[in-house]
Amino acid sequence: MLAKRGFWEKLFFLCMPVFVCAPAFADNSYAYQEKNGKLYFLLGVDGGLSLAKSSIGGEANKAGLGLNAKAGLSYYAGSLVLDGRFGWGLNSVAGTRGDGTQITVNNGSVFFDFSPRLRAGDNFQIGPVFEGRFGQDLSFKPTIAPLLLNEADQKFAMFLGAEALYETSNAKNPVRIGVRFITDLNIPNRQFFGVQGVLQVLFNLSGDSQPSGPVFKDFEDVPQTFQEPVNEDGMVDAEPATLEEPIDVDEPVSQMPDVEPTPANFVDITFLKVHFKTDSDRLQPASYQLAERVGEFLENNKSKFSMAEIEGHADDRGDARYNLDLSRRRAKRLEGILVAQGVPASQVKSRGFGKSQPLMQGKTDEARSQNRRVRLKIYDVSNPEQFKLEIERIRDLFSLGKRRPNGRWRR
Repeated sequence: MLAKRGFWEKLFFLCMPVFVCAPAFADNSYAYQEKNGKLYFLLGVDGGLSLAKSSIGGEANKAGLGLNAKAGLSYYAGSLVLDGRFGWGLNSVAGTRGDGTQITVNNGSVFFDFSPRLRAGDNFQIGPVFEGRFGQDLSFKPTIAPLLLNEADQKFAMFLGAEALYETSNAKNPVRIGVRFITDLNIPNRQFFGVQGVLQVLFNLSGDSQPSGPVFKDFEDVPQTFQEPVNEDGMVDAEPATLEEPIDVDEPVSQMPDVEPTPANFVDITFLKVHFKTDSDRLQPASYQLAERVGEFLENNKSKFSMAEIEGHADDRGDARYNLDLSRRRAKRLEGILVAQGVPASQVKSRGFGKSQPLMQGKTDEARSQNRRVRLKIYDVSNPEQFKLEIERIRDLFSLGKRRPNGRWRR
């Protein structure tokens, strides 16, 4: 059926299911934030079944194996992934005519391809593939007498297909596995089909997924000239306030010294500037980095506390049931980030309270800004005063700082 269609019909036929179905699943989590704006170097292989179906009477259809080796670049732009790749491929197909004559065709070629894909949840991607191949002859015609036809060699062929990939969450060296389907657009008298498995390994060219550098600074000289952000809904979703000069956090998070537990072994810290997207549990990039840094600190000191509990709170606006669910999801999202940073899951839990526990009564902007908050409670802490001081310094640096376009933080 596809062999009889024109170029634009094939393009529509293959791309329509991808773009109709993918948005139903795309962009429903925070995982893209780790990789957003980052560039990766890619190495990969594809391998699977190849079929060359002939429309010439008496010529056998041919089937066999295809293999591609490729390298390229992969860029993450929000919920969209853009891949540009080049490589070398081989399709080896064979068939038997009715008279018993064996037909074998080996097509080696260099190729380039482009694949824009949509993120579907935390780990899945789906999108079209556009491919061009250069070779000695890509027509898949018989090359032995008496089957040799009077056809010109085809040096260039265009292909269109789709890829569906699963990708690991590791932001440094993610691995992809999946499947791709591809068919030709301009080979005369024959239609090529390929179904291949995909394996790709990526290498981060853009640096760490979180700011690396000193966290604990003496910032008495930092001017406290910033405005309290005005937020719209549940926890916080406004852009963080910024200083005239951003703050540097280019040192590793410190390891606290071992100290014997004291009677007052409970730490309670409130975060008023944890920024989420409106009506969503997805964090703004700066707040995502803040959560990562807190998680890194807790992981470095996991032997010095027994449990960290995250509470999500909302203000008085909106439906009570909706605010309760949103605050629970937001607290759960923060819990997931801490676990991803290495804090044992057995030492973290989360709860959402909606608008049931306000810090300040009233419907003023000040009251609402106090009531939209994240509360971190840590139990059985060694040296709780120092522990609290360290976390508050992380919080304050990210509250006062601003990101440069390249995502790094500077003084």
